[in-house]
Amino acid sequence: MRAVRLYSAGDLRIEDIPDPGHPSGRDVRLEVELAGICGSDLHNYHTGQWISRAPSTPGHEFVARVVEVGNAVRTIAPGDRIVADSRVPCGICATCTAGRFYLCAEMGFVGEVNDGGFAPVSIQDERQLVRLPDQSVSPRIAALAEPLAVALHAVNRLHPTPGDAVLVLGAGTIGVLVAVVLKHLGIVDITLSDVNSERQAGASSAFDLLPFMASDAAAFDGCVDTTGSPAAFDVALAQVVRGGAIAVVGLYGRPLTLDMNRVVEGGLRVSGCAAFDGELHDAVGLLSSLTEPLERIASTTVALDDVPKTYEILSSGRAPVQKAFVDPFL
Repeated sequence: MRAVRLYSAGDLRIEDIPDPGHPSGRDVRLEVELAGICGSDLHNYHTGQWISRAPSTPGHEFVARVVEVGNAVRTIAPGDRIVADSRVPCGICATCTAGRFYLCAEMGFVGEVNDGGFAPVSIQDERQLVRLPDQSVSPRIAALAEPLAVALHAVNRLHPTPGDAVLVLGAGTIGVLVAVVLKHLGIVDITLSDVNSERQAGASSAFDLLPFMASDAAAFDGCVDTTGSPAAFDVALAQVVRGGAIAVVGLYGRPLTLDMNRVVEGGLRVSGCAAFDGELHDAVGLLSSLTEPLERIASTTVALDDVPKTYEILSSGRAPVQKAFVDPFL
């Protein structure tokens, strides 16, 4: 079967690989319906930061149908539609034994420690799968469950209250999903910012959000930075009021230098957002009620052979869309 394979930083290939065969034990054979390209996929491609085995098939944001199950599988059955929990914690470190799996010191991810969804078929452990309560939800909506969980976690870390003004930096997938979650929670004063004017305009039009113009006066109670850009984080520090909060989701390509005096003297709360905790189940439960705004996210769907080119377009910062999906059967 054809699959996308990551060998090393900058080395992404489309290859024929053996079919993974029949599942055993707690493993499940899945037919992938649609998989999303994540910003962390791009980060790993450019930096090689999380390459623990090579080659591997990326793709941790996917929806699939269960085809066959191993003899120890108990929670799902053939015919079920599922989404993948991208996290693969070690289960034995201090944070795992304390039940804080999302902070695992040895955290791996689907598509890195095993083969992911950029292929027609994937084998996953039953524990990596969440059954869709609404089995009729469209693949395009279901494939957003994992990034929606990331957005939910970021908003939970920010902990906004009604009446807060919130700045969202970055109008990519996570930034727009953060805006969707904020609106769902009743936050009205939301401002979305992106250096890509096309992407910002599309997101603003879809969600009635305003483009952001930086000023010297702090104007926001909270900020979610999804960009991984040092310049954007400087904006966050300047624009959040004293006593405000910043939640950081973006992955940085290099170490960040920041003015800690702004943090200390301003009494700012800065929270890192490591993937998600229990929010994937919450996200799956919200898919049906959020279908309308999720449908309006600008997206494109590509074939396996187009993934390397799509990686480059998305990495350029000039893509007009929020999300690119991979259909392994195109």
